[in-house]
Amino acid sequence: MNQINLRTVDLNLLTVFNAIYEYGNLTRAADALGMTQPAVSHALKRLRAMFDDPLFSRTKSRMEPTPFAHAVAGTISDILASIQNVLEPGRAFDPALSDREVRIGLLDYGMVLFAPKVAAFVTANAPSLKIDFRHVESNRAVRMIDDGDIDLYIGPLDAPPVGYPRGLLMKSAPVVVARRGHPSIPPRLTLNDYCALNHIRFTNLTAIDREIESVLGENGLVRRTSLKVPHYSSGLFVVSRSDQVMTISRGPVELYREFLALELYAPPFDLAPSEISILRHPRTDNDPLLLWLWDRIRSFGPPADPTDDSPAGSSPGSSPGSSPDSSPDSSTVA
Repeated sequence: MNQINLRTVDLNLLTVFNAIYEYGNLTRAADALGMTQPAVSHALKRLRAMFDDPLFSRTKSRMEPTPFAHAVAGTISDILASIQNVLEPGRAFDPALSDREVRIGLLDYGMVLFAPKVAAFVTANAPSLKIDFRHVESNRAVRMIDDGDIDLYIGPLDAPPVGYPRGLLMKSAPVVVARRGHPSIPPRLTLNDYCALNHIRFTNLTAIDREIESVLGENGLVRRTSLKVPHYSSGLFVVSRSDQVMTISRGPVELYREFLALELYAPPFDLAPSEISILRHPRTDNDPLLLWLWDRIRSFGPPADPTDDSPAGSSPGSSPGSSPDSSPDSSTVA
């Protein structure tokens, strides 16, 4: 890269970069910046010369960032936010005045559970704020936060990164889900009963799936997986209209339980409860808008699903997701 003399850098170019990266379109970026499209195109030429990189290439649908643009996008966004804070040191942050766009990554379950709550309080308290909800798989969340593709992530984390602010939003005990009136599932599942059923699991193995495979493998057993699905909701709709079953966190099931006429059963082995967390990058520690959103989302209580409840028959002191007793049999979950 060319050596850059900071005295000659036009910071307005960074705002143009940020807008093109955010909107993926020169015309939309120009509208957001209050500039003409030719002026944005000229600024992009200057950016390319300054960074000695194409930065964006035109595709059929958008201006696609180069790997270098992806790598610096988060830093440039942070620089602009820091400058804004420096220029307004005496002004208390007022979310009602913010017209930024915040990108929040979630799974489909998080979308159903948290998106309405976020939308409600943003509409009431920051009407000009724009929220971009994006479907993000848990195995991509940290990289997308690192790259600046999303600002916040809400969902499960198999291996929470060290040093990143994380807030636990809820825990949810795994359950076996079947349609009401399933012809061959007993009220109390044994390991053999469980393995004899037709199972649905996720296309991308979840922590629950890996734990199940480990437990069954230790007992020399294998469950029959007849279908893989990408989302909670699609799997539950299939369960409601077939004799297949699914082992997932109780939280998503409760959202659809009555609507889809689903029955819940405790697994015939111990499984750790799933955790839903909110995650952000440490570089946002001084971003008042993200900190405001962070605090509000962390204040959400658990949903109506009694995720801390144990299956029927367990002692009051047992932990979420624990089996009701030490035997391999388990009972229907209330």
